[in-house]
Amino acid sequence: MREVLAIEVTAAAVRCLRLAGFGPARRVRAYVERPLPSGLLVPSSSRPNIQNEAAFSRILAEAVGSGRPGRVRLVVPDRSVRIHILNTDALAPHGADLRGFVAWRLRDTLPFEPREARVAFMAAPNGLPNRLMAITLVAREQVVAQYERLIGMLGARVAHVAPAACHLFNLADLEAAGPGAWDHGFLALGIESATLILSRQGVPWYARTFPRPTAAPDGPPAPGPRPPASLREAPSPTVKAELVQEVARTLQHAADEAGLGQPAGLLLAGEMGRDAALAAALQAGLGIPAAVLSPAPSIRGVSNLPSEAHAVLAAALARA
Repeated sequence: MREVLAIEVTAAAVRCLRLAGFGPARRVRAYVERPLPSGLLVPSSSRPNIQNEAAFSRILAEAVGSGRPGRVRLVVPDRSVRIHILNTDALAPHGADLRGFVAWRLRDTLPFEPREARVAFMAAPNGLPNRLMAITLVAREQVVAQYERLIGMLGARVAHVAPAACHLFNLADLEAAGPGAWDHGFLALGIESATLILSRQGVPWYARTFPRPTAAPDGPPAPGPRPPASLREAPSPTVKAELVQEVARTLQHAADEAGLGQPAGLLLAGEMGRDAALAAALQAGLGIPAAVLSPAPSIRGVSNLPSEAHAVLAAALARA
């Protein structure tokens, strides 16, 4: 029986989902979530994320359990592998040359030398003659290599890696904005960061990751593991207002840089994006329809998953 193992790591938890079977017979075989102590994983696209490899490995092994397949699909925080959208009419046609070209195009935005970059990309037409979009993921080699090495110690190989926003975007039904809608907005809200993706006909045209507004703490954090995201308080009115302002600034930047108009709708997802009141605040502040992502793929067992499992579910469903 074919089985897929997807693993998601965040600053707060490790999530593992096993998907078994083919076609209509596919089903969720198992889902496990384990909390991570505060500070054990610090998302970064330029520095190794795991601060205590021995402690992380123990928690990862407990979450994965036995019966490990040879290949793993890995979901990492949005700040660990960055999304860039490039427009070009001069993409080199083959692997090594294209990787070098993409790294060169991003050289002014990388906090490390382009030769140290791990790059993945997918080209798509952008609607103009001989013009392409290069949807690009980039991180420093040592960031991805650390994850690969620690998962490899379990006897598995990382076959696919992407940030949570990419998987959530793929899980979203962008046709829900209605017939004839052209521009769509997708906001993935993690614990520490937010990623806004704007697309045309399902093809991303613009992406930006920024720190997610949070309330100032009243004092030092309590000792011990952080509580799961589902147990944390809803965003305060101040946090909602700051998020509305940040999204508005991002939409203006997308208009200036990519010529994108106001999106027809905004879809919220992610660990901190499951709040209808937050969607209502964004809708009122931005003047565009906003709703919370509620995916319902026809796979047995999906209805029993918590909503924070959406990203790891999308990774398990990916064809790559």
